[in-house]
This record gives sequence, C-alpha cells and structure tokens, in this order.
Amino acid sequence: MGRHQIGLITICMGLFFHCDAVWADENGKEASRGEGGGDSENMVDKAHGSISDYIIESVDGFDQNLDRLLTPEEMERSRTFDRFFGDRSLEETDSRAQIRLGVGAEWSEIDGFDLDLKFSGKVDLPRTENRLKFVFDNLNEDDDTLAAFKKRESLSPALQENDPGGSASIQASLGEIFNIKFTADAGLDFNPEPVPKFKFTGRVPWMWGETEYAFSQRVFWSSDDGFGEKTSLDIKRFFGENFFMKSSTAGIWSERSEGVDLGQTFFFRYLLRKQTTMGIILGAQGHTEPEANMDLYLIRFPFRKPIYHNWIFLVIEPGVDYPEDHGWQFSPLIQVKTEFYFGRL
Repeated sequence: MGRHQIGLITICMGLFFHCDAVWADENGKEASRGEGGGDSENMVDKAHGSISDYIIESVDGFDQNLDRLLTPEEMERSRTFDRFFGDRSLEETDSRAQIRLGVGAEWSEIDGFDLDLKFSGKVDLPRTENRLKFVFDNLNEDDDTLAAFKKRESLSPALQENDPGGSASIQASLGEIFNIKFTADAGLDFNPEPVPKFKFTGRVPWMWGETEYAFSQRVFWSSDDGFGEKTSLDIKRFFGENFFMKSSTAGIWSERSEGVDLGQTFFFRYLLRKQTTMGIILGAQGHTEPEANMDLYLIRFPFRKPIYHNWIFLVIEPGVDYPEDHGWQFSPLIQVKTEFYFGRL
C-alpha cells in the first residue's frame, strides 16, 4: 500500500469530521436567524414546492387515467373487483408520491473521474386502495447482488454489457398466504429502446427477538434477456436508538449470468444527530461457473448530512476496491453526491 493511498484515506476521514463540525456550527447559526430566511432561501423553497406539486398532480392524473381504464361499468362491477380494488369512486385521495434524485461525481484509481446520476420513485395509486404502485428507477436491482453499492461496481462484466438505463412498471400487491407476501410487476426496461419485463416476487418477513428477517424469492423475464431468478435474505437489527446493522445475502441466476452470481453485504450505520449518519459498508462478490471464484471485495465509509431542510442531503463516501481482474490491487476511490427529494416528504 503506497503512501499516497494511505494519505488519501486519511484525508477523506479527516474531511468527514471537519465537515460535520462546520455544518453543526452552521445549523446553530441558521437556528438563530429564525424562520424568516432570505429571498434566495424563499426562492429555493418555492421552486421545490412547485416541483413537488407538479409531481403530486401528475401522479394523481396518472391514477385517475388508470382508474378510468380499469373501472368497469357500474352495473358490471363484480364482488371480486370491489374486494380487490376497493371503492374506486372516491374523488379525494392522498397519494404518497416521492421521487429521489442523486447527482454526484466519483474518482477512482482504476476508472478516473466519472459522473453519476441515480433516480428512483415508488408512488402509491390510492384509488386501488394502494394495491397498485407506479415504480421507476435506474438501479437495476434484479441484477444486483450487492446492496448499498453503486450499480456499476456491483455488476459482473457479463451483466454490465446489457445494463438497462432505467425501468418503469406497475406493481400489484397480490395478497398474503401463510405470511408470504406476493407482488407482481409489469413494465419496461430501457436499453435504451423499451423492452417488456415481468416480475413475480414472494417475500416472507418475520421477527426473532429484536432482529428483523426477510426472505425473498423473485422470478423475472424480459424479451431481451429471457428468464432469471434472485434469492435474497435480509437481516436488520437496531442497537439502541443510534446504531443500526444490516446484512444482505443474494444469489442471482439468469440466462446471461456466469452460473450463479453471489453477493454478501454488511452495513453498519451510526446516527450522529438528527438525519446525520456515518457508517461502514463491507461487500464481497463471486460466481460459480466455469468454476467457483471470488471477483471483488469492497469497503465504503458513507457520511450523510442534510444541508437544506429535509430534502437536500450531501453524501461523501470514500472507499477501497479489491478487484480480481486487477490482480487484487488496493484501489482507492471517493464519491461526492447530492440527494434531492421531491413530492410528499
């Protein structure tokens, strides 16, 4: 490990604590100014409010159009339809509409500088008693064995070749049988041309003492890539009010994967103060064919801080990669990202 590599990690960790101290001081100054704020702050709040209102109105319009499309004539409504979708004649609804947008830049010793854009949203459609949701993102979780890591880092080379730029789907809750919750998704992947994709998921959550477990089995199909399946186990535990731990284990098989792709993630997070967190993420990834082999080890040190009310957050995340295809060399990196939240917060 070279001196400049050790120095980079030391500087990043020092930046964490320096920024936290500066932001804490700024928070104290902002509190002393009162609620009035300046003209620039009001303009930013108005812009955020306008975008959030537009999102909520668009979602409500989408919900109304879907309602008109699916609702049969009143005389033809069946008990099964009413039992599944509820009273669809309600005019006033309260949709939980929220969109997350992350914009950032990353430097790594292997790839140099790279810009990163992430977006995701899951919108309830209340005229169906929230049994239907509109889901869209560019996270590609079906092919991702490593939770909490950047998408391009956690995909094997075979999967990166056809990695979709985004997806959109309607998700339906199919009910619960013997504590197994079933959902089905129908939508499109964009590669960049639209490609039909369908998913069926069964999820079994349970508690054992203070620990929360969730076992999931998902089967998916797309017209380009054929069939695939993802099996995962998530374990979560809070220790007091400030410390949180999560373990995620996943295995993925698809018609374009190398046998079964396997991934393991450990995530530890500590709450420094309200909405300000720091932590450590450990990950490992491997595959089973043509022979069982490890591909990658990853370490991240995420620091997340609200910088404007409760809808703009700054994320600073230094880390280290140990990839097999680079001879297990120590490869430092750092990512700086701003996250924006719009809709109902």
